[in-house]
Amino acid sequence: MYEIRKIRPNEVEDALNLALEVFMQFEAPVYKREGVETFKKDIIENLEFIENCKAGICPIYAAFDGDKIVGIIGMRANKTHINLVFTKKEYHHKGIATAIFNYLLSDLLSENPDLKEITLNSSPYGKGFYLHTGFVPLSDEQELNGIRFTPMKYVINRKDGTMNHCGTKTLETERLILRKFHLDDAGDMFRNWASNPNVTKFLIWQPYTNVDDVKAYIQSCIDCYEKADYYNWVIEYKENGQAIGNISVVELKEHTRCTLIGYCIGEDYWRKGITSEAFGKVIDFLFEEVGVNRIESTHDVNNPNSGRVMAKCGLKYEGTLRQAGVSNQGIFDCVVRSILKSEWKQDA
Repeated sequence: MYEIRKIRPNEVEDALNLALEVFMQFEAPVYKREGVETFKKDIIENLEFIENCKAGICPIYAAFDGDKIVGIIGMRANKTHINLVFTKKEYHHKGIATAIFNYLLSDLLSENPDLKEITLNSSPYGKGFYLHTGFVPLSDEQELNGIRFTPMKYVINRKDGTMNHCGTKTLETERLILRKFHLDDAGDMFRNWASNPNVTKFLIWQPYTNVDDVKAYIQSCIDCYEKADYYNWVIEYKENGQAIGNISVVELKEHTRCTLIGYCIGEDYWRKGITSEAFGKVIDFLFEEVGVNRIESTHDVNNPNSGRVMAKCGLKYEGTLRQAGVSNQGIFDCVVRSILKSEWKQDA
């Protein structure tokens, strides 16, 4: 077992030495010399910062194995921005950073119950951990004074029964980028899925016949992105950089904190697990950040492949509503599946 607590003034030097050690092992190799010097100047050699750490103005939380510091998370004086996250090499993949973050979050909320979010600038090495923890990118990777970083934010879930709408944020998985539509996606959308009658067979809209109509649809999406409760992602496939499908919240029920999800993907990308990968990420986002309690989706009883996607993402079968839906195939029996937040990740 590891002890987790705030460090004491006499432990600051050891904590910063750990930060430098881990930085040189895992982050410095991908930075320019300027970036390494910037890190040392801003953190290790910054006397004002060191004094603020000793005074608790810039708190550092740590995990101890006996009397040895094995991992740290440090914060700026505003206590809303993390600027240090380091774990000794031999203690990686033991859940230490996650445990420190959970302790930190609890401590911050005890001081400030109204705290809404925590930000940080992720190094290339740490980005996977932050995404797994629930941080979301605010922009693409940047570089300043030789330091490469991706600005990220963690939204703290409220427990007052309301949803925390934050709009269509960029989400990322191993193979996919889920992002807002751009007008230059029109060609990909038309070619990869919107013009294909096999894709639209069980949907309510007819295949598009020209790119201009696709552009008009995309523009309508762009116009809605200013709304905090609008969630509509294009699915970009990293392997070729193409837009290959779409997933969105097609109905939002505020009073029950419930969302209905719809999706479609190009025929060339069927049976590759792509739709379930995208849907799974959206489920994580809606539960973790938006505060949704129930996520549901429906499909034509004659389209079992869509049902398999839902089942793979943890949605349980609730029933079949007889002749309750309509699509390009006419009126159909509608299968309803759902997942509750209390069921989410219970088998993970």
